[in-house]
Amino acid sequence: MGGVVASLSITLPRLYPTSVPPRLAVSIPALRDLSSLTAALDQIAANGVATDREVLFEVCEAFQEGATVFASQSAAAAHVAVQEAAGETGDDQARCVCFVWFHHIKNFNKRKHIVSWARDAALRGFSKPGFPGVVAVEGEAGACTEYLARLRALRWQAMEVRLRTELVDDAPKLCAPFTELPEAGMGDAAALCESAHLLAEFRAAVLKLPCKVEGECL
Repeated sequence: MGGVVASLSITLPRLYPTSVPPRLAVSIPALRDLSSLTAALDQIAANGVATDREVLFEVCEAFQEGATVFASQSAAAAHVAVQEAAGETGDDQARCVCFVWFHHIKNFNKRKHIVSWARDAALRGFSKPGFPGVVAVEGEAGACTEYLARLRALRWQAMEVRLRTELVDDAPKLCAPFTELPEAGMGDAAALCESAHLLAEFRAAVLKLPCKVEGECL
């Protein structure tokens, strides 16, 4: 899970799941406070007993998601620490635009993180969930790097940064605040890029459309 060691031990009592919930033991050595994650898992287990249903898969899925989110936060913090140690403050002030392609973006929690993390970092742009998934983000280079590190730490079938280019001026291009488009919103994504004068880059990098000799994408 993004380099973070995490384990979940489950013990099934004899009366599970009709009367007694499973006993859960969470271990993430790099995380000091496990109370919120443990409480969330215990609540899922208790709900299962209350409704007399099997919840092991749901518990495991919630644990994996929680540990993965922590891994993304750790990766971002580590990147910031490296930057500070190397004194990379000057380059971080430059502004850039990044286009990221995903095989798909479907998981609801991941979709929430994509939007909330971008807004927390004051980044502009959009995400297009579904098949394929697309994230377009604009902002200070350091913030973009940290944001992409957090996204990469999540589990993806395929994630590829297809374009990262520095802006030649300070004028903002992509929409603000960062927003999520509909799953069938590839046309909306293209329209937003066109209004930001980034349509050619979007077509070439994300849609992989051929370009004419003079550089204008078909």
